[in-house]
Amino acid sequence: MNSDFVLDNKNYISAKRACGIYGYSSNYLAELCDSCVIDKHFKEGDLFVCEDSLKAHKLSLLSAGRQKRIKVDLEPLSGKVVPIRTHLDHRIRVIVFSSIAFLTFFVLFIILLKVIPAHALGLQG
Repeated sequence: MNSDFVLDNKNYISAKRACGIYGYSSNYLAELCDSCVIDKHFKEGDLFVCEDSLKAHKLSLLSAGRQKRIKVDLEPLSGKVVPIRTHLDHRIRVIVFSSIAFLTFFVLFIILLKVIPAHALGLQG
């Protein structure tokens, strides 16, 4: 069965095909149909959507996305530099401290092995 048909000079495609073409989930497409954003038609129990209204909706979303810009206030905070402490800063401090502690322990262990003979520690078999 061909999934395309024309009704009232509008091209209707199956909902499954529309999801594949336009990248919408079937639930979102059903919501658009229920809220009358997109024209729908049922044929033999299957949902068909108007491709022109789907294109218009997609284009309106894309054009609305271009108009939204994030406004950033670039003025300084009254000349003061305020440090921002983040979770990452804390993690870096922990990693650096742990690395230094490990290296210190390792160096002390090597020195200890040089100073005290291995047979005195019971390390030789």
